[in-house]
Amino acid sequence: MAVQALPKTGFELWQDGINKAVGGAKWNAWDCEIQVAVNERTTATFLVKKAAI
Repeated sequence: MAVQALPKTGFELWQDGINKAVGGAKWNAWDCEIQVAVNERTTATFLVKKAAI
């Protein structure tokens, strides 16, 4: 008798999606946008703190 695999959890499905995205053109474009936004925020925060000194 064949044993059926258990259905994947939400976390396992999320991991599958992340693993598929690595190296994909859409993911790379989105990753670059995220990095630019984080860098802008970090720079702005630094400048505000420096001005307060």
